[in-house]
Amino acid sequence: MKRRPTAPTASKGFNFFLRRALGLSLPVLAWLSVSACSTPRPQASPTLNVAAAANLAEVFRQLAAEFERSAGVRVTLSFASTAQLAKQIEHGAPFDVFAAADREHPEELMRRGLAQRPQIYAVGRVALWSPKLPLRSLADIASPQFKVIALPNPALAPYGAAARQALQSLGLWTQIQPRIVYAENVNMARQYAGTGNADAAFTASSLLRGVSGSVLLVDATLHSPIEQAIALIHDTPAARSFIGFVLSERGQQILESYGYQRAAASTRSNTSSSR
Repeated sequence: MKRRPTAPTASKGFNFFLRRALGLSLPVLAWLSVSACSTPRPQASPTLNVAAAANLAEVFRQLAAEFERSAGVRVTLSFASTAQLAKQIEHGAPFDVFAAADREHPEELMRRGLAQRPQIYAVGRVALWSPKLPLRSLADIASPQFKVIALPNPALAPYGAAARQALQSLGLWTQIQPRIVYAENVNMARQYAGTGNADAAFTASSLLRGVSGSVLLVDATLHSPIEQAIALIHDTPAARSFIGFVLSERGQQILESYGYQRAAASTRSNTSSSR
């Protein structure tokens, strides 16, 4: 009795019809199958985690976008006060780069073996902003019409410490202190004024581009320079490239367009000394 030819199984059926349709031999078909399985998948772009002080909320978005386009590295930015970010790094937060609003916090992390030697990348400027009330000088802040004044917490934010120092230099601190509401960082201080919860706010001048109302730059001679340092936390090629970009001519041009000043070359390289 003749046996009926069995139909191809599901796994063999596809190869059977493929051979019939394309006229492929078994060895060629096997080679194609192996080649398809061994084709390397495109690798995902490297990522970079950057901890940045709140005053950098706008300028670092532009810096990160240009760096991503040129280096093919995806940058994740985390903004907070300098002290808060330093504390997170101490507790093991997975940041690769720390861009602070001062030099003391990165230097302390270096002394503890948690960061490499920081470099000064910019000098910041404090500004006083009032959306509705006019400002001609810093002394105007003592006027009774400024009922609530937002200030970044000097214990957390270097810009808040500089603003307090400027007010003390002018003998205004004791007078206006009862009217001060403290914010965690410069960005929140700006929001207090922007939402009408404060009549004026001390913040970073870099955060006030295009705002309405009165903007008064605080005289930089009234407080210690706000020298901002950047440090390598995890030594990776992407992290080194990003810091190099921030310190490059293009990076410095972007920072200057937001009101930052360049640090002198001698200051930039001598970050281990204290003020």
